[in-house]
Amino acid sequence: MDDSLRRWARDRGYQVGWGPAEIVRSAGSELLARREARELDEELFRETLATVSRPVLPEWAASVVVVAVPRAASVVHFDLGDRVLETILPPIYRHFRATFEDVRRDLQAKVLAGSRVEPIRAPLKAIASGLGLVRYGRNNLTYAAGFGSYLQLCGYVTDAQLPGADRLPQPPMLLPECDGCDICRLACPTGAIGADRVLLRAERCLTFANERPDPWPAWLPATSHHCLIGCLACQRCCPANPRLEISGSGVTFSADETRALLGEGAPTGGRNGDGVRRKLDELALAEEETLFGRNLRALIERRGQAR
Repeated sequence: MDDSLRRWARDRGYQVGWGPAEIVRSAGSELLARREARELDEELFRETLATVSRPVLPEWAASVVVVAVPRAASVVHFDLGDRVLETILPPIYRHFRATFEDVRRDLQAKVLAGSRVEPIRAPLKAIASGLGLVRYGRNNLTYAAGFGSYLQLCGYVTDAQLPGADRLPQPPMLLPECDGCDICRLACPTGAIGADRVLLRAERCLTFANERPDPWPAWLPATSHHCLIGCLACQRCCPANPRLEISGSGVTFSADETRALLGEGAPTGGRNGDGVRRKLDELALAEEETLFGRNLRALIERRGQAR
């Protein structure tokens, strides 16, 4: 079975790790311990980590499988009337849930036929690290050999009894390239990567701010905006990363659709609003319409292109 899993992953350009399902609970307990030690911001924990810190394992779960899938960034264009603004969606944002399901179906059909395979909501970085699939960078992202940090981790539990049922989780390991390196810390536009600890101060991360619908926090520099959502500052400068692959999304918002997304001119209902929602559906990001409008305006203003 282990050879079949590795061959399946290799043939698709993935990497895979697996172990006993109990590793899922261990990762949740580790997260709760960090909270108890006050290493995590409480608001951040409640909003983004609370649900994954207590993962629920089905009674039938025997093994956990985590797949590292290389992902490219995507270009999305907006017609501003006098020019077209090119923006970047970092890896994993486009078709995030669809990738989870595509990998699950393929894994079940080609390797775990006859077994149950279900996605898990759990601390996937910690699980993947415990399985030896990834290492951490100073920016608290996980890196897989050959992929760097440009990857999506897809985690599943299965009732299949995979080899390594007695495997204990490995302790988290830092990339050797991070030893003595300060590049990502100096590149971080918000000071989220500290010199005093490896754990990211995620509550100060640009990604945390631009994935929330709240007004921009006072500590966030207007010059920090560079992606439509998320952040790439600490990844693009990282010596341990390969060159970022950027692919076209095929999505361009017309001038009227851009104005509708920004809340300008015509109301968001009607034809222009329908066009916005259709194109967000193409990106599998329909839920982010409000965020896109706000973040797009920040990008326009940063680039001196406010209309």
